[in-house]
Amino acid sequence: SQKLRCITPRCARRVGATPFPSDRSACMRRNALPDSEDGPPEDDSSWTQELSIFKARKNKPSQLASLRNYQAASVSKGNVVAVRSSIAVVEGLNNDAEVGTSLKFGTGDVTGVLLWRRDDNTVFALVNDDDRVAVGEVAECAFSGILQVADEEAGPQTKRKYKVACVPVGDALVGKVVNFCGIPYAEANAGPIGTDVLYPLLNATPSMEDRESIDSPLLTQVKAIDIITPLGKGQALQVSGIQGSGKTQLCIQAVMGQRGTGVRCVYAAVGCSKEQVAETIRALERSGCMEYTTVIVATEDRGLGEQYAAICYAASLAERVRDEGGDSLVVFNTVEALVKLWESITKSIQVDLNVAEGGDGGEELVEYEGMMISAQAAQRRIFFSSLIQRTARMHKRLKGGSLTGLFVVPGSPAQGRKPQMVDKVAHYKHLTEAQKAKLLKALEHQEASEQHDLNTEIVEEFMSMADGQVVLEHARDAATGGPKVDARLSVSRIGSRAYAPALADLASLVRFELAQANDAQLFAANAGTDPMARKALKRAEAVTAVLPQRPGTVCPLEHQVIQLLAVQQGILDNVPLEEVASVLEKITDEVLSLCPTAVAELQQTRMLTQTAKAAIVAALTT
Repeated sequence: SQKLRCITPRCARRVGATPFPSDRSACMRRNALPDSEDGPPEDDSSWTQELSIFKARKNKPSQLASLRNYQAASVSKGNVVAVRSSIAVVEGLNNDAEVGTSLKFGTGDVTGVLLWRRDDNTVFALVNDDDRVAVGEVAECAFSGILQVADEEAGPQTKRKYKVACVPVGDALVGKVVNFCGIPYAEANAGPIGTDVLYPLLNATPSMEDRESIDSPLLTQVKAIDIITPLGKGQALQVSGIQGSGKTQLCIQAVMGQRGTGVRCVYAAVGCSKEQVAETIRALERSGCMEYTTVIVATEDRGLGEQYAAICYAASLAERVRDEGGDSLVVFNTVEALVKLWESITKSIQVDLNVAEGGDGGEELVEYEGMMISAQAAQRRIFFSSLIQRTARMHKRLKGGSLTGLFVVPGSPAQGRKPQMVDKVAHYKHLTEAQKAKLLKALEHQEASEQHDLNTEIVEEFMSMADGQVVLEHARDAATGGPKVDARLSVSRIGSRAYAPALADLASLVRFELAQANDAQLFAANAGTDPMARKALKRAEAVTAVLPQRPGTVCPLEHQVIQLLAVQQGILDNVPLEEVASVLEKITDEVLSLCPTAVAELQQTRMLTQTAKAAIVAALTT
C-alpha cells in the first residue's frame, strides 16, 4: 500500500508565511502548473525549482506500480549449448545480468556464476559441478528483486536485481588452507568456514576516482625486489622466468617478509601438484607465515573453472582487508589458468557457436587504451586485466587500504638470444664437431624446458598490463642457490616512489652502475684492457653477486643498506664471486654489533640520515 506523507508547501516555508495560509486559493495558485501561455511570475525567482520538484514527485514510480512490475518480472531461461572443463556456454539469458551473477542450472541443484558475456547474448559461466550439467539443460539467473532507479535523463526506471555469487572471507580463514569455496583442503566432507562475512567472487575493479596514487613502499625483505624493482602498496608486479628459475621461492620469501608488519597475505596455489602444495605449506609453516596467511588450493587435476575461481577467491579475500583500511598481499603462483581459460572460451566460440576464427569481427582494429589492436586481442586484454586491476590503493575517503599482487607468469620476454647462440656455436673455431653438437643439444634442452611456459606474446602482454616486472635468469645463483634477477629486463613502473627512503639513493646508484657496466661491455673497443671499463665490470659483478639470497631467508632493510654501502665503498671489488655471499654475512654481523644506535634508528625511521650513514661507513672501513 502506498504511504501518504504530509508535505508542507514551500510557500509556507518562506520568511513571513504561515504554515497554513488563510488564503487557500493563493496557495493553490502558487503550486498550480502554469498554462502554456503563462510564464514564471516576475516576483518569484524560485518558480523553476518549484516546478522541477513537482514534476519529480509526479513522475516518481509508485509502490503499486513497482509491485506489478515485480510480479510480472520474468527471468529469461537460457539453454546450455556446451560444457567443458567447468565452463558452460549458455544462450538466451537476460541481457541485463552482469558478470558475477549467480546462475541456476536444471532444478537449481547445480549453481554457477556468469563469467563472460558476448554481444550476441551468449554467456560463459563457471559451473561448480559440470558432470551434472548436460547440453540442452535450462539455465537462469538467480533473481533477487526490483530496483527503482532515478535517472535524470531517462527518467524513473525499474530494473531487475540479480543475486551475486559470493564467497566467505571471514577472519576464521586466517591460517587455513581451503579450496575455492572456503572448505578446508584436507577435509573433503567439512563445510565452508569464515561465512560470517561474504564478498563477491568476481568483484568489480575500483574506478580511477576511488584509487589513490601508489607512493608507499611494501618491503618484501627480498633484495632482488626491494633494490631492483621496488614494490608499492597497491601495485601489480609480474614475476617471470622459465621453469626452475625460482619464481615460487621468490614469492614465498616475499610473504615471509611481511611477518610482524600487519600485512595480511593470501597465497593462491593453483595448477600445481599435490606434492608442490604440501611443500609450499611446509615452507610457510616453518617460517611462521601461516599466522597471517590464507592458502587457496586448486591442484592441477581440477578443472580450469575451479582453478580460475580459486584465483578470484584469493583476490576477494584480500579485497575485504583492503576495504576495511588494511594492507594485503596476494601471490598468484601462476596465471596459466587465466590463459587456458581464455583459450577454452575462444575454442567454444569457434566450435560450439560455429564462428570461424576472426569471423565475428575479431580481426577488426579497435581503439583500446590508446592503441589500435584487433578486437579479439582487446577482448583478451579486458579479460586478463579484470584480475590485474583488482589490485589498488584506495582513496582516503574509502579508508585508504591496499591490495598488492605478485603475478607469476611462467616464461620469458623476447630477447633474441637463441639465434645468436646458435650462430656463435657454428662459428667457434676451437671447438670440435662433437663439442659443438653438445652445445646445440644443451640449447635444445633449454628450449624444451621453456615449452612448459607461456609463449612470449602472452608474457609480454601481461608485462604491458602490470605495474612492473621481475625477470629471473635461467640459472640460479651458484653460491646461494637463490634466484638471480635480470636487472636489464626488470623494472618497476611506479619508480622511486615505491622505494623505502633509506634505499632510494643507494638503489638508484646500483642501477646506474649496472647500466654503466653493460654499456662498457657492449660499446668499449678494448673493454678487456681499458682500466675504467674493467673497473665498471668488476663493480657490476659485485653488485650482481649481492642481490641473490639463500632460500628460506629474508634480508631486512638495515641489512640491505649495510650491504649496498659495502659495495659502494669497494669492499667487495676484490672478493671472488663465489665468496661474496659469505663475506657479506660476516660484514653485516660486524656492522650490526659495532653501531647498534645507527641500526636502531634505521629500523625505526626507515631513513638513512647522514649521522647513521657515517657511522655505518666508519664501521665498514675499520
